[in-house]
Amino acid sequence: MIKHIYNLVYQSRFVKFAIVGSLGLLTNLSIFYFSAYFFEFGINFSAILAFIFANFQNYLFNSKWTFKATRERINFEKYLKFLTSSSLGLGVNLLILNLYISYFVDEIVYVGQIIGILAGTIFNYRFSKYFVFKA
Repeated sequence: MIKHIYNLVYQSRFVKFAIVGSLGLLTNLSIFYFSAYFFEFGINFSAILAFIFANFQNYLFNSKWTFKATRERINFEKYLKFLTSSSLGLGVNLLILNLYISYFVDEIVYVGQIIGILAGTIFNYRFSKYFVFKA
């Protein structure tokens, strides 16, 4: 059983991408919380700030672990491709976040943030695999 899980994680790029994305989600929500509620920056600015930090973290981890078979070095051009592809996901995130806030209770804004992040996961994986980290 443990060997099967180990093989699944180390052979599936999507599972690796999801693990990296989960770490990015934790980073995103932490920064989102502190910037929106501690520093009182505003929901949209906080979401964008959280996205920037989590996106860079995800790029590094995906470069070194998820798509390491591409044997390419981390570079600014590749990061811009990753940032561009992920920015489309940010647009979906902000749309869903703002729709959620307008229709539901503002106090549980995290749910809107989480739904927005999850909405772009499949798209971001495909874009990363075929555009950013082409094997």
